[in-house]
Formats: sequence, structure tokens, C-alpha cells
Amino acid sequence: MSLEQSESLPISSAALHQFYEKKFAYYTTLNNNLKKLFVQRCLYFINYKDIITEDYKSVPNKIRALIAGSAVQLTLGLKIWSLSYFDTVVVHPDVFSDPNNDQRYYGLTSMGGSIRLSFKSFLGGYANPNDNINLGLHEFAHALRLNSVKGHEQDYFFEHYYSAWLGSAIKAFKDVQSVNTSIFRRYGGTNMNEFLSVCIEHFFESPHEIRSNYPLLYINTAILLNQTHENGITEINIREKFFNIKNANYDSSLTLNFNKLKFTKRYVVVLYILAAFFGITVVEVGFVSMPSLFLAFLFTITLANVEFSSRQLVIANKQVTIKRGFLFNFLRKNLNVSLSHIICLKVDREVSSAKAFDLIVYNPEDDFFYEENFIATPSEIQKLILEFSKNKIPIFKQ
Repeated sequence: MSLEQSESLPISSAALHQFYEKKFAYYTTLNNNLKKLFVQRCLYFINYKDIITEDYKSVPNKIRALIAGSAVQLTLGLKIWSLSYFDTVVVHPDVFSDPNNDQRYYGLTSMGGSIRLSFKSFLGGYANPNDNINLGLHEFAHALRLNSVKGHEQDYFFEHYYSAWLGSAIKAFKDVQSVNTSIFRRYGGTNMNEFLSVCIEHFFESPHEIRSNYPLLYINTAILLNQTHENGITEINIREKFFNIKNANYDSSLTLNFNKLKFTKRYVVVLYILAAFFGITVVEVGFVSMPSLFLAFLFTITLANVEFSSRQLVIANKQVTIKRGFLFNFLRKNLNVSLSHIICLKVDREVSSAKAFDLIVYNPEDDFFYEENFIATPSEIQKLILEFSKNKIPIFKQ
């Protein structure tokens, strides 16, 4: 098929289904329900994206269908998938130059909201399913990573889980950059954005290689995209299954307990003092008096500060419990998740003097990511870093 080929293809569900069955190998790995979802999303992509040539001419429907299929293949497991910021796909016959720098490209994802593809290279990516090079997946992976620019809606889970993926990708990324033999092609060592795209290409074409050489990276890539593609079968909505696999690999002896109240005792002392003065004032001048009301106000403000800043973190038996509140914690729901639902730890760059850390946690019950702050001594934080490092939980210094 060439870019100039003008064979007609009706843009309908039935026509696309027949076309993908013959021309798009990924489609044949889907069950019937996923095929319906795939076609539905491709119809949207074809109808709402400008897929044009470099001289603004229309592109034959078969080519539009293939390009849409590549985008939908990547994002089939995501809730927000349409790459709304990127409204234009420019198709070039072969390699092309960027007028801004005269550099030659096979593909280019622009911050201006367009994706440019060499159609020859795009077809080559699907013609050879075993070389771990796929231009369509590569460029659409860039678009997925960048889609949130200028306020465009990004897939919530993808955006917030990226930190966990990044933590598991660093070793593989360094292997590509070093002289060590790597399963990933050298271009992935350019920067982490390029490595994400290269990893995704590899994930779809040779997932077993990632699973064998970088098992945690494989798990996190599957969770990030919410799909697996192995042995001729594609599955989506696999996140909890893979969170459980991830959890099974953690050290069950990991036990930690951090209680923020240990370092806010002064607030408790202030509460006792205010309560004592309030009692004395009520006896001396009555409850409905300015001094009494003022002390009651100070007591309430201090109690609220203690109540809403108090946190206790308990990690035991591969489970995480975050208890919120001080006196009225029974009114506030605890957060109970598996250890694998910890996304990352954020600590001060000067760990030796740090007295606080942030924990990013995903709660599958409400599909929400929480950032909780805890107070600890520097030695406790160093212990936490050591234990998290052993279990390959990402740690970021800020």
C-alpha cells in the first residue's frame, strides 16, 4: 500500500471490522467485546482527527484506518485515550525534513499539537513484528506522555502512575546508555521520553524479553497501559492482577510505623493548657464572656490543626495502613492498601537533616492517588529509604 493508493474503504463499524481482521494483526488478538471497543474508538479517531498529507490533501481511508488503529492499540486500556491535544496527523511518503532545523525525521511529535509520520516507516513497523521498532506506537507514545500540555485532559491513572514506571525504568535506561548489552535499542538511551516510547514498542512486540530481563519494568508497563499483549492474546483491565503479582515479590518482613503525633506533642500540650485556662475562665467570668469565647476559639483552632495534620503510617505483612486524625480518627476513613499500591516516596534532598517525607499511594477502591505527609526523625527516614530501596519502591529526592 502506498500513500497515493486510493482504494475506497467505507468508514463504518462493519467495514473497519473486516479491514482490521485482514490488515491489522493486533486486532486479531482481541476478543469480540474488545474488537467492538477498538472499532468504536477508531471511528472516533478517524472522524475527529485531521489526517492529511504534507500539502494538506486528504489521505485515503485505508491509511487513516491504519493510523487510527495504531493510536487505539496503544491506548485501548485507558479511560482517557483520544490524545485530544494532538488534533492533526501529517503523513509523509518517506523521511522528511523539519523546516525549522533541516534535520531528517521518520516521525515527529510536535508540542504544537501535530504528529508527523513517514508512511513508509509506519508500514515497516507493522510489516516486521519482531524487530521491536514501530513508528506508530513510538510517536503515539510521545503524544500520550505530552497530551496534558495546555490543560488538555490526560488519563488520570497514566499521569499519576508514571512515577512508579519511571522508578522501575531507570536501570534499563542506564543499561541502554552504558556499554552493557541491552535488549532495548540504543535510541532509547537518548532521554527518558525516548526510552518510554522504545519500551512500549518492545512491550508490544517482545514482551517476554522485558519480563525476563526487567520483570518489574514489565509489570509497571502493563499497569501503566492497563493491558498485556502476549501469546497472541490481548487483555485489558489487568491492573489489580499485576498489583497482586507485584505485591507477592515484596519482603514480608518489612515492618514500619510512623506516627506524626510524636513530633507534635507541643500542640497537645497547648490543648491541655487552653482547656485548663478555659475551665478557670468559665468558673470566674462565665461561659458567655469574651475571654471564654476567645479561649474556646483558640482551643477549636488548635484541635482542628492537630486533628487534620495527624497521620500514622503502619506497614506490616505487605499491607499499608494510613490512619488519619487524633481524637476523632474514628470519624475519618483509614486508607488500607497493599504495599504494591505505594507509588513512590518523596524526601528532602538533604536526607541527613530531613524531618518529613511524602508518600504517594494509589487506592483501588476509589481509583484515586493520595499524597500523605509524615513526620519522622532523619534516622527513621534513612531506615525507610533503605527498606524501600531493597523492595525497589521508587524514591525521589526533592
